[in-house]
Amino acid sequence: MSGYAERLPGDLITSYDKKQGKARSETTTLQGSDSEIIKPPRAYKWRQRLGWVALSATIAESLYVFPIDYAEHQLADTHASIQESLQPTDAIDADAASVVIGGFGTRNSAPIVEALSPLDEIGSVYSVEEDNKGVDAEVMAKQILAEAEAKGQTEIGLWGTSVGGIIVTQIARYIQENNSPVRVRYIMLDCTPPSYEALRKNKQQELQLMETLNKAAPGIDINPVSQYIWSAVSIGKLAPGEVSDYMDDPETASTQLQESQASYVIDSQMKQNLTAIGKVNNKPKPLVMTARPVDPNGDAIVNSVEQSKQLRDYADAAGLTLLEFQLDGISHGDPTANRAAYQTALKERILPALQEYENIINEKTVLVAQHGPVKHF
Repeated sequence: MSGYAERLPGDLITSYDKKQGKARSETTTLQGSDSEIIKPPRAYKWRQRLGWVALSATIAESLYVFPIDYAEHQLADTHASIQESLQPTDAIDADAASVVIGGFGTRNSAPIVEALSPLDEIGSVYSVEEDNKGVDAEVMAKQILAEAEAKGQTEIGLWGTSVGGIIVTQIARYIQENNSPVRVRYIMLDCTPPSYEALRKNKQQELQLMETLNKAAPGIDINPVSQYIWSAVSIGKLAPGEVSDYMDDPETASTQLQESQASYVIDSQMKQNLTAIGKVNNKPKPLVMTARPVDPNGDAIVNSVEQSKQLRDYADAAGLTLLEFQLDGISHGDPTANRAAYQTALKERILPALQEYENIINEKTVLVAQHGPVKHF
């Protein structure tokens, strides 16, 4: 009878009295039967499960299951940086670039860039190594602008995977509102939750658990038990060996960085960012794109139906064009695990759609120059 308890006459039972606000004990005196089956409250079962997870992590720590120097790994003095990972295939695209930012638990997006290699058909492609102390979108935006201006690049595309999509909308806002001649040509939201509410319920609960741990565990960045829980949630697995391999990866994000990434979801500013981008009139508006699995249940982290609805509402309110791409063979925004699906979609659907949009934008710009503002796009 797993998950249930058998109560016998004479047993001492301790329970919580909500009205009195305290625990109370009583001795059972059952009438008409020798025993009674009791189903514990749901809250008790969740506390019990969490207790087992914490106990398992503590035991694993004491047995040195995780061979990692936590303090050195977590508190490394790192800074956000961008690096040109791919050069444009055609010199005619030397004035354009794409920047790729990974999702939750990703510190360096270089492997994702390799999986999205067809992006080099429209310019250079940059990977981002995030600061292990936390995400600062403005710092990254300034670095992107500085690099673009130094190389004479005036058109920047921003590809964000999962929570990276929320981050790139803030970067896009900074670039569009800046007086620099550099403009954002597209924003790709790859399996990105527009808000906390677009996450599946179990993922909302996990984020809340993380937030609770952050407040309750000072020094979380050098606490191996907390690091175990964060890492297990990141990869969706609890097996010590798999979690250990993940934690040993030098590109694994610190808990501090993961806390920061999670905060971008919990306190998402995507709606405000897209609204602000839509109000910029001295630069062409970027094309907003989103990618999701064909199967609405294929993404175990993001509610794809809610994601689509929210993004349509946000884009419509901001006056931005939104294109949604439903991809076969993907789950939750991991181009490195679904390379073929992403590369096929890029070559056959995403890049052609971007080119068509830019042709219309260029035509509109000419019409404006010749005949004044055009009311309808």
